[in-house]
Amino acid sequence: MNNNRNNQSNRGGQNTGGNAFPEIKALPLPEDYIDIADKLMRERQCGGITTTKIRKIIAMFMEIFNVELGSKAAGLSTESYRKLQQLHIRVAYEAGRDRDVKKFVEATCLLSYIKHVEAHKDSNRQSFIELTHYVEALVAYHRYYGGKD
Repeated sequence: MNNNRNNQSNRGGQNTGGNAFPEIKALPLPEDYIDIADKLMRERQCGGITTTKIRKIIAMFMEIFNVELGSKAAGLSTESYRKLQQLHIRVAYEAGRDRDVKKFVEATCLLSYIKHVEAHKDSNRQSFIELTHYVEALVAYHRYYGGKD
């Protein structure tokens, strides 16, 4: 019998080989998110990610942000919520494809913050707007501290 089979995840997401990945937990965006973005980029905790790669991520946020900015509703529209779910998947995929993107996503807790917005479907519009501002701050400080193009 193939020993590799014992180390693969089963359908429930449990890894029977003891090498399970840690769960990505939903976390609220801290109020001092601008200071956090500054510190992450100043201390180069996000690896060698390029501005171009960060801009690809922010473009996905901005598509939803531009629709939701003028809304008065507490939650995201159904269409924006679907796009947020697609954004979540795309960020995870890009992180899996590129080591620099993965380091960036992990250091910035981006997937945890997205999960938090998704979990509060009826009151998440303002949380999403603030999360978009956080991503904008990451781009700004990356450029300010001389991040790669």
